Amino acid sequence: MVIQANMPVNRIVEVWGITQEVFQRLKIQVDSRETLKELVHENELLHLIEELNHLVGSSGKTCTEGG
Repeated sequence: MVIQANMPVNRIVEVWGITQEVFQRLKIQVDSRETLKELVHENELLHLIEELNHLVGSSGKTCTEGG
């Protein structure tokens, strides 16, 4: 997966602009420098990361861990 929990929201939106809609829907400021894991409750974090990666066309099948 490309988008990970330790990434700040503003950088995610900068690289993958299409993700802005998801953050706006969740009422997360798109210019926030906080990471996903700082902003999103642990119970919802994995689902959000999966949704964002699906949106940008990335999955565990398209990316290798650590690379």
